[in-house]
Amino acid sequence: MPSITWHKHPAGADCEGNSAADAKTEEGKVTVLAKLLFVNGTKKRKLSDLGSVPERAGQGQVVLRFDDKQWCSVQFDKKQEADDFEHLVLNAMGGKLATAALGGGASPLEEAVRAAMARASVGQAFANPLPAKMPRGSKPGQVSQLVFDLCQAWEAADAKRDQASREKVASLEAQRNEEQRIRKKVEDDHRQVDLRLSAAEASNAGLEKTLSFMKEEVAMTKKLLADSERADPKTLRYLEEEIASLRSRLKEVWHGNVSGYQPPPRPPLQQQLSHARPSNMAKAIAEFEAAALSKSSEADRAAIKKKLLLKWHPDKQPSAEHSELSKQVMQELQNLPCWAS
Repeated sequence: MPSITWHKHPAGADCEGNSAADAKTEEGKVTVLAKLLFVNGTKKRKLSDLGSVPERAGQGQVVLRFDDKQWCSVQFDKKQEADDFEHLVLNAMGGKLATAALGGGASPLEEAVRAAMARASVGQAFANPLPAKMPRGSKPGQVSQLVFDLCQAWEAADAKRDQASREKVASLEAQRNEEQRIRKKVEDDHRQVDLRLSAAEASNAGLEKTLSFMKEEVAMTKKLLADSERADPKTLRYLEEEIASLRSRLKEVWHGNVSGYQPPPRPPLQQQLSHARPSNMAKAIAEFEAAALSKSSEADRAAIKKKLLLKWHPDKQPSAEHSELSKQVMQELQNLPCWAS
């Protein structure tokens, strides 16, 4: 919020030498209306009483000196506000400045123009200290008119350059925002691609594991098929005859044609196995039972071994023939590489 400090000093005394007790500070809205200075809506002084053009004592401070040795300093929060206020004051006292210029007293006009030029030389926008129009009835000379026109052109050029600078800044900010948006989108797309790549790698690993398992199963099936093709033809014919006989008997029992059916005596298992190759059969059984060991973890292999030992233990078999076969299966199991690993 602007503040204005009023100072009074006796005639002949230095303007800066008055004590703090003589100063009075007000805060509020400082405006210029109809060549009058208002503070918070209250008229304070006529700007026609100014003895000189406004002075700048700081970035946001404007000093006004009146003919009766009273002066005030107006402090603004922003430099642009101080520039606008100074321009309003100069416009309000424009008739007095022009009259001085036409009458040969060009020092106030020269002082105002030089002050505006000095501010422009340090990077500030040039603020035309002259009134917007020359007073009615005045007949300025060629030099005065030239200065008047020059100040107006200078102010317009600075305004145009400032507008172009603002538009350039706005364009650069828009470009920066667009680049940030594109960069963010690219980063999001990159993260999505990484996630999809990770999912694809995990899926590929699962497919490779499944393929490896299927290859092992195919190899085991081919081996069992080869073993079955190498089996004794006599054993195969015997098994086929047994299956056909069982089917016929089962059909008769099912239809009630046979009462009190007793199955014919079967030869001992040892005699049945004598027609086949017991070592090949036991080996095929052992390889089939141990197939799960190669696809299991260390903890699972221990559990599978325990289960197989219990299943094929000779003492757990129902007959001596079964015990003999279980011994051969156990020997074949312990000879397998996957059993020892």
